[in-house]
Amino acid sequence: MIFCSLSGIIVSKFLNCVVEVDAYAVADSPDGNGSYLYKVVEEENSYKKRVYLGGQPVGFNLDLNGVMVVGFNEVDTQVGFAELKSDLKEGDIIRKIDGVNVDSSEDILRLLNSDDNKQTFTFGIMRGDEAMDLRISPLIDRVSGEYRLGISVKEQIGGIGTVTYIRQDGRFAALGHSVGAGGCADVSGGQVYGCKILGLEKGRRGRAGSVKGVLDKKNLLGTVEKNIPYGIYGNIDNPCGQLYDVGSRDEIVCGRAQLYSSISGKPEFYDIEIVKTSYQTEIHEKGLIVKVTDKRLIALTGGIIQGMSGSPIIQNNKLVGAITHVFVNDPLRGYGIYLDWMLQN
Repeated sequence: MIFCSLSGIIVSKFLNCVVEVDAYAVADSPDGNGSYLYKVVEEENSYKKRVYLGGQPVGFNLDLNGVMVVGFNEVDTQVGFAELKSDLKEGDIIRKIDGVNVDSSEDILRLLNSDDNKQTFTFGIMRGDEAMDLRISPLIDRVSGEYRLGISVKEQIGGIGTVTYIRQDGRFAALGHSVGAGGCADVSGGQVYGCKILGLEKGRRGRAGSVKGVLDKKNLLGTVEKNIPYGIYGNIDNPCGQLYDVGSRDEIVCGRAQLYSSISGKPEFYDIEIVKTSYQTEIHEKGLIVKVTDKRLIALTGGIIQGMSGSPIIQNNKLVGAITHVFVNDPLRGYGIYLDWMLQN
């Protein structure tokens, strides 16, 4: 906003509009903070707080700080095929071996076989949100004579989720919960891509539905900077869309609301009901319980399905939260997170 005083006239450039106000009338206004000048400043401050409404499914590729164990295999040893005996579990992220960082499966082989006299190694791992050390004795491969663990690992994790909002500076938040097996995977960064939806598996009682899609690697949208318990955060290169005011958790009431989603292939508002609001003084991803009431969405997805996490919740024309989880025994119902908590992160 630009203010300049010209012969008693204040000119405000705001949203491509020019507002002319008598400067002396501002000073003499009887309603104090309700003065013209105050209202213009207040309007611009409100504008700056608005965010672009998300709702679009996107694909994520997250680079792990380490490698994730995704399976176990047998090793051909001198005494036959055998599996590693250790406390490693699927979903564990191996970050270090004997204090040295691990970034790939090649790093594991190199570190295990760099000292011929060593038989047991200290693995620094993350299991969910818990860091721990494991003492592991590898197996010896019969053919190569080298140490082997007999595990399959991956250096990235990916998936499909929904953007909740994008700030006007391009900062975005998505999902409303973390990504990772059994907890919040420790990531060093990542990429956000467009998503091609191939189909939808409808949810039904006892089984969650899901979005079937693939990452569109030709459509890089931005970067991921962090994966925390309350969402994925990063930067979108060219933010755009509908600007919305944001509402605090104190403004939310039980009753009618809307869910915004492009799951049908185009952005649409769907009717939902906020069934319960929880009083929270600390961040948690389950602050709301919502129920889908829109027949169009029920016919399309059966309710809330995997891939819809992060879908914006609108009430009284304000963005107030995001979908985070579905009730497996009732796909019409699910949890939501207050937008307050997402904005804080």
